[in-house]
Amino acid sequence: MKSDPNYQAKWFKTVKDYKESGLSMKRYASKTSIKYYQLQYWVRKYNEADKVKPTPFAKVETQKVKPASQTVKVTYGRLKIELPEHFSESVLLKILKAADQVV
Repeated sequence: MKSDPNYQAKWFKTVKDYKESGLSMKRYASKTSIKYYQLQYWVRKYNEADKVKPTPFAKVETQKVKPASQTVKVTYGRLKIELPEHFSESVLLKILKAADQVV
């Protein structure tokens, strides 16, 4: 095999044309005046290259989405207290005790 990439590309195009023709290898070689053994060789090379073809990767970018934090609003006298949705009951009791001293 020549190392010239154009030479390989020419043969790969020939093999692709052969595969699309629907003809047998012998009939295609005869019809196009190509040596049968050369066509066999390049069909094998084409199939091997097709097996090791790198899988293209797509770049995927993600963004972390902060969930909307829901709050619990408590009005205690003149005080308005906002707590996260999953607050500790003991924390609320401490806040209310402190609020009793202020209100």
